[in-house]
Amino acid sequence: MMKSGDPYILSAMDGKEGAVEMATKRDGPSAFFWVLFGLAYETLAQSSTNAASTTSSEMVTTAALEALESLVKPEYAGDAILEPTIFDEFTSLCYRMAMMETADVHVPLVRTVASLASTQCNRGGQV
Repeated sequence: MMKSGDPYILSAMDGKEGAVEMATKRDGPSAFFWVLFGLAYETLAQSSTNAASTTSSEMVTTAALEALESLVKPEYAGDAILEPTIFDEFTSLCYRMAMMETADVHVPLVRTVASLASTQCNRGGQV
């Protein structure tokens, strides 16, 4: 739903019911951004430190990366993802995953980084 820009998920991320037309440019993150971002980030941080990668852990890692691919967009993150500490931690995690994960995880990882770069590059941050 997040990938397609569904108006119901956009309003749900702000704690509202129904389909509300949301502006794609916002300064702050949506109401539930930090919760979902934190869950996805923690999942990826744990998977990147686990040396034994299994099919089930790759599926969880891929799901977390697919969630982040949408979460880093301005309609959900605003410019919160560009805060120096958050940006540094996120990019460090991406570097670590690029070095430690299998090729199957690299595709969604690149899509996530590309989503960040393509949607946030005009926002005046360091992307």
